[in-house]
Amino acid sequence: MKKLISKLYPFLIACYPVLALRNYNIIYVDLASILRTLIITLALALLVWILAMIIFRDTGKSGIVTSLTMILIFSYGHIHIQAEKIFGEQVRHSYLAAVLVLLYLLILWLAVRRPAATWTIGNFLATAAVVLILMAAAQLLYYEYNTFRDTKTVLQEGQSGETSPGSSNQPDIYLIVLDAHGRADVLLEKYQHDSSPFIRELEELGFFVASCSQSNYASTNLSLTSLLRMDYIPPARSATSKLPPLKETPVLQKLDAGGYTVITFENRASGHFDLQEDIRLSQHQLAFGELNLTGGLNEFERVMLETSVARFFLDTRIIPGFNTDGLTKFEEYEHYKQTRFILSKLHEVPQLKSPKFVFVHILVPHSPFIFAADGSFRYPEDTSRNGYADNTEFIDRNILTAIRAILTESEQPPVIILMGDHGPPPGKFASREDRLAILNAFYVNSETRAQLYDSISPVNSFRLVLNEYFGDDYPLLEDVSYLAYKLKQLGNAPIVNNTCTPTGK
Repeated sequence: MKKLISKLYPFLIACYPVLALRNYNIIYVDLASILRTLIITLALALLVWILAMIIFRDTGKSGIVTSLTMILIFSYGHIHIQAEKIFGEQVRHSYLAAVLVLLYLLILWLAVRRPAATWTIGNFLATAAVVLILMAAAQLLYYEYNTFRDTKTVLQEGQSGETSPGSSNQPDIYLIVLDAHGRADVLLEKYQHDSSPFIRELEELGFFVASCSQSNYASTNLSLTSLLRMDYIPPARSATSKLPPLKETPVLQKLDAGGYTVITFENRASGHFDLQEDIRLSQHQLAFGELNLTGGLNEFERVMLETSVARFFLDTRIIPGFNTDGLTKFEEYEHYKQTRFILSKLHEVPQLKSPKFVFVHILVPHSPFIFAADGSFRYPEDTSRNGYADNTEFIDRNILTAIRAILTESEQPPVIILMGDHGPPPGKFASREDRLAILNAFYVNSETRAQLYDSISPVNSFRLVLNEYFGDDYPLLEDVSYLAYKLKQLGNAPIVNNTCTPTGK
């Protein structure tokens, strides 16, 4: 066993930074999301080890060389970031690289040239590698086992038709947020995009479309918090005030108490919203048999690059094309793949255990405008008026397909709220006020539909749903729209009056 460890420890050291970073973000990074990084890391370690063996022809020295090289590679970015915090300004890469390389060469010289040092350093590295990897693996496996077990239970119960006690009359609830989806009149006036066919099809499916809806706030975080709080957000009391986690909002607490399974999808923003979901569906979710290593650069891989020696090459631009800008295409392709995955898997969600709350946050038609109207990947993005319009046309057509599948596959009529968290970005095409004009559509029972009105804003959405479906008695609030993007702006945010004229129903 000792001999085996003496040969494998350089590869354990190579794996540790990947596992440690994943464990640090364990709630938001699926295990399979790091497989590509692990494969590349182990391949790099193997290459260094082979080169060291060719030079030294000694496994002990090769192990030390490989270990120190991997430590340098994966610590460089972290050291650069910490040095910037200590000195208050960015440290020049040439200085930092020179110091670290000299230190690396000094330790390497001691380890290779002195037999006693070789034995001591080798044993220290091997012991440290085993301890660190066991700690990281224990945390990872514990979390993954629980996730796999819980997911498998939900899947089996869904397939067998089992439901929670007392859940027979509780509808599945779908909250589908199309990020930055504007209202029909704004789309037509400012983007020359006619969404009336989309609105008409929603209405034919049984939706009530609030033709004059405005969001309560101008940003995703504020809008979603207000939506699930069913109330307006009080101004920040101090500079350090933060929004409450979504898991602590009254809507999530009510559904949790009612036995609802919370289901979300991974996307570029999944790390910003803590719903403590029971299941997060992902193209990298092993528990669902999903494993796709061909996508673009995901958030985890981006962080790995920025905290490794790749930070040096990204910032100095020594390698043509390998820089921060050059990574954008790979990141945006991952966003493209994630969006296509969500749309392709939504029709399977009705088969999962009921009752369930399904939170679907799709970052389209929000920028980057990488979706052509036919759904093909467009790079570089189209920043013209047509870019937003094409993103909108793509998501409208595909979300209709998904909704039809949800309605067809659901055993009882679900509740579906389809909305924009805010409208299109203000700028040369749209005004600041247009940012608040949103798509807001409801698939609900006749009793709830009778309470809906054209200017309803998201703060009242779940007040109506909980009143009509769960017997609560929330009074409706006045619909107010604040032109605020951040919590600290709420104290003096301007109110945008709703001047929209409702369309005839």
